[in-house]
Amino acid sequence: MGEYYYHILLEIIRDNTKLSPNKMGIVDGTIGELTTLLYIQKSSPNQKIAKLFQDTFNKIIDSPINNYSLGFGLASFGWLVNLTRQENIMKSAFTEGDIEEINTVLEKELYLMIDARNFDYFRGSLGILYYLSQTEEQNYFNRTANYFVKEIEQCLKEHYNFSIIRSKEGKKERIINLGVPHGITGI
Repeated sequence: MGEYYYHILLEIIRDNTKLSPNKMGIVDGTIGELTTLLYIQKSSPNQKIAKLFQDTFNKIIDSPINNYSLGFGLASFGWLVNLTRQENIMKSAFTEGDIEEINTVLEKELYLMIDARNFDYFRGSLGILYYLSQTEEQNYFNRTANYFVKEIEQCLKEHYNFSIIRSKEGKKERIINLGVPHGITGI
């Protein structure tokens, strides 16, 4: 990537960070920008990108987290931490204890989201479940996935409204919403 594109990218990320300093998620926050920087740095190492990544990452660490979801909160932060560890970037910055703490908090929140029937990918339990599936420690995923599946099965037995009613050939029928943002894509 040429120097010109680095400058454009750096300005966009700096501007976004100034405009939305409290947004940290993958969807519309700093984690999405850091993920972009991570892969650019991996493909074309550049000191400016590395410094921007580190400075921005440090700001997130110092920020309060008021959301747990993959799209907008702690799950996205944990996902990025795991990604940096897998890519051997800042591997020593977070201990197993730090990861364990994130996973424990997210496991508790996941159960609450499932019980509230919040199966959304970006804002709910499915996104946190995805995050847990990507971690090295699979005990969290195994426990929560089993509970998730049991609750989905229960919802289906109770005819819980996962579906949209559409007219097909003049008949109304129920279909399962498989859309990423609000459907049950991962099931």
